[in-house]
Amino acid sequence: MGQNGIWEWLLEGFEFDLETRVKPRTVRYYIDHVRIFVRWAKDEIIDARTLTKRDVQRFFHFLIESPAVITLGNGTRREVKIVSNNGTLLGQSGLKN
Repeated sequence: MGQNGIWEWLLEGFEFDLETRVKPRTVRYYIDHVRIFVRWAKDEIIDARTLTKRDVQRFFHFLIESPAVITLGNGTRREVKIVSNNGTLLGQSGLKN
């Protein structure tokens, strides 16, 4: 099984396990966020079998340093920076149309 195949296999197993424990909306929420990690890990060429604490710390650093783009109700896109794991926003770094 190739590196990408292992990540997909782990993700499928995690999703299956979640389905037995939590509500469907919670499963979607968790899986969407775990997919962000898996995408990052694939881009960084991290093998799932050798994942380290340092790799996870690098991912958290990536999240903190990467602005998120949100779309407001009027269709305006705004770039924001998230500074904590509870979603507290640091500030807005600009608007995008």
